[in-house]
Amino acid sequence: ITPHRFRTARQLWQYAGLGIVTRSSNDWIPRPGGGFVRGPVVQTRGLTPEYNRRLKGILKGAATTVIQHTKDEPLREDYARLLANGTKPNLAKLTIARKVAAIVLAIWKREESYQPDVYRRSRAA
Repeated sequence: ITPHRFRTARQLWQYAGLGIVTRSSNDWIPRPGGGFVRGPVVQTRGLTPEYNRRLKGILKGAATTVIQHTKDEPLREDYARLLANGTKPNLAKLTIARKVAAIVLAIWKREESYQPDVYRRSRAA
């Protein structure tokens, strides 16, 4: 695969199994007197079931490594902030995996190396 296959980070999230799936059925409900009304709101069903398993494992592994083995890393600070704000650990790890995917896509497209200071500055702006 090439990085230009993914226009946005969300497209990479879907490919890697980190994207959210919403489904709806019965968008219109018949009224007793005739006509139709809008049905209930679309429901969130979780993460996408069709994905590249190897890529998802790599991204979640990278997130786990950042969380467990780094100290002065902006992504680790983001994880600690998420936990402090009451986010469940598994959802915080998913958020970090998504951030890793977005960073990987950006540096892959630009053919650069990762520099935490650049991420720290962009996050503060």
